[in-house]
Amino acid sequence: NYDYTFVSWSGCDYVSQDKCIVRMTSNKEVKANFAKIQKYTLWVYKNVSGGGTVRSQPYGIICDTLCRLTSYDFAQGTVVTLFATPAPGYVFKGWSGDCSGTSTSCTLTIDKEKKVYATFDRLSYTLTVNKTPTTGGTITSLPSGINCGSTCSFNFAPGTKVTLIATPAPGYAIISQSSWYGCDSNPSFKECIVTMNSNKTVSVIFTPVTTPTPTLPDLIVSDIYYQSPYIYVKYCNIGSGWSSSDFLIKLRNNQTGQEYGGNVLYRFKVPQPGECKTTGGYTPSLIGLAPGQSASITAIIDWEQRVRESNENNNALTKTISLLSLRELSDWLAALEAAARELQKLLGL
Repeated sequence: NYDYTFVSWSGCDYVSQDKCIVRMTSNKEVKANFAKIQKYTLWVYKNVSGGGTVRSQPYGIICDTLCRLTSYDFAQGTVVTLFATPAPGYVFKGWSGDCSGTSTSCTLTIDKEKKVYATFDRLSYTLTVNKTPTTGGTITSLPSGINCGSTCSFNFAPGTKVTLIATPAPGYAIISQSSWYGCDSNPSFKECIVTMNSNKTVSVIFTPVTTPTPTLPDLIVSDIYYQSPYIYVKYCNIGSGWSSSDFLIKLRNNQTGQEYGGNVLYRFKVPQPGECKTTGGYTPSLIGLAPGQSASITAIIDWEQRVRESNENNNALTKTISLLSLRELSDWLAALEAAARELQKLLGL
């Protein structure tokens, strides 16, 4: 690629700048001398349309906002300075190719064909989220980007209004808006709004919470006894709590397997903590016992499991019950003693 430049005159009577003056006193010959100029192309590339402009000094390169590629032929030896100007919302990141660095200007000498790349990036601000403790929960964002969890920082465009949402892990809670630091506003305990007009850091504190252990009753059967003509059951609440639920007591004859589960129309109320009560009498025949008989009897309290208790494994008591009144027992013992005396006489004792 060549161009020409004027070098000199010859045959003039005198020269004034680029003018040749001749006095025509005879035939004369005048020569204008030109020389070839070597030119090389400077190519300029932009990575993104709309990111900014690149221009040159001296004049030649004009790559405006929508331009992605332009070129210009400069004479050999020309010193060219390129200037990068980012568009609103963009930042100039730097030069590559036959220019380097991050300054917005770059100077190079045109001694061959050259290529320069200008890189613009969309301007953004970094939002960083800190959690205390790190296991206390997760923070997500609207628009998406933050998922902390794993991604606790993200770049957002200038002016973006970001809503951070906290989801506490089991055993943790956000107890107030003051659990957040660095927010522009807090619509609720679990939300934080930040407007990205600079790099920002938001911190959140997850507070450990403990679920109070409920105070529950603990029902037991403390005694089973016969008082003619009924069987009675003594029951107690040895727990620290009370319940409004009611319950039944079941009796079982362990010899025969016969059971009686109680009258559903007459349920028992839970005693106060530390209190004991006694049932109304159960007719022995309900579990297959006749007067004069004895058997192993099991009483099971709250056999339907209607009452939530601190201990569900101590609801039964087994005891041998003899269906003899005191009078009957006394007569039986007297008869036994008389029989023993007769036996002694027969044996000669």
